[in-house]
Amino acid sequence: MTHIPMNMKFKILFYTLIMFISIANGQVIDLRTNFQQKNVSHDLKGKNDFLQITNDSTINYTKLLKYCYEKEMMHDKLDYNDIQNFSILGMFNEIEAFNKKKYLETEKNLHPIFEDTVLQSNLISLDTLVLKNKEEKVIILNDCHYRMETRALFLSKLRLFKECGFTHLAMEAFSDLSENVPGFKLGYYFQEPIMAEIFREAKRLGFQFVAYDDYSSLTEGARDSLQALNLFKEIQKLKTNEKLLVFSGMSHMAEDIPMKPDLMGSILKTQFKINPLTIDLFRGLVNEVNTDIVIHTKGLIDKGGIYEPDKMKTRMGFTFMDYFYIFPYYKNLYNRPYWLTCGGLRKHIALKCMQKKKCNDSSLLCRRNRK
Repeated sequence: MTHIPMNMKFKILFYTLIMFISIANGQVIDLRTNFQQKNVSHDLKGKNDFLQITNDSTINYTKLLKYCYEKEMMHDKLDYNDIQNFSILGMFNEIEAFNKKKYLETEKNLHPIFEDTVLQSNLISLDTLVLKNKEEKVIILNDCHYRMETRALFLSKLRLFKECGFTHLAMEAFSDLSENVPGFKLGYYFQEPIMAEIFREAKRLGFQFVAYDDYSSLTEGARDSLQALNLFKEIQKLKTNEKLLVFSGMSHMAEDIPMKPDLMGSILKTQFKINPLTIDLFRGLVNEVNTDIVIHTKGLIDKGGIYEPDKMKTRMGFTFMDYFYIFPYYKNLYNRPYWLTCGGLRKHIALKCMQKKKCNDSSLLCRRNRK
């Protein structure tokens, strides 16, 4: 095993300590990622070792950190599972670089079933759409597991949904609701800082939590059927003055799509006669590789908005979801993506450089280089 210099050990332990402090204080974690990666130990030989670590409720974040840096050295071999693991460590710059690289590599070879171009002036705000539909009993939005912008947006709108009368929050990510703090036992994705903050904020706002995902059957399509059945049961329990907000994963909420086996949203609509308002947060992401629906923006947009799929319905006869959210082109703040502010709920904080000498960190976060 390669020897790790003492200064490298100190850095790894220091940033691991920052992670635990940040989790305890309910802050969005944003770790530095410009260590001397060539000195990182190669004590993890493959993904099986990594999965063994992340499936343990007592996660060794030092090993997780070292593993991610080893993989970062091989960008050409990164996959979406690695990107999800990067998100747990707040390595959002690396995630954005990966997404942009993948998009540029595949953009010319994409052959989506539907394409359209929109102007910012044609988009209405998400707030406007929610307020217009505040009488809806059930609204579903989706999480893209490797694009944290979707979680940051959902987090920033929780208070709006609460003010519109939504009382219950169902999340695909929930595993064990007996856990009262975000972490692996609550659900794998709650190790990621923004998802963890969704739980904290929803708890502060007084939402009642609902778990509905079910992996008990390995039969194809059974998971979506069980998701729909569990949501139907929860909806039946709602009182007159109660409403359900759902944060599902990827395309499970698709309610209008000719595919088999049926997805959760389609089953809710056709079998249980429940037609929720569905808002897609996935296909309007910047630099996202979509093979089904691609919505271009004419020029750079600085404000996100809702795309109404009337043309899609006319051309194809179906629309997947009721509405699609088009994300803006986020600028960076202190060399970090601006969406990390989560609509103003979180602030970027510049940390004083630890190096006595001028370091190689060229980011705006390094105060020494800002002088």
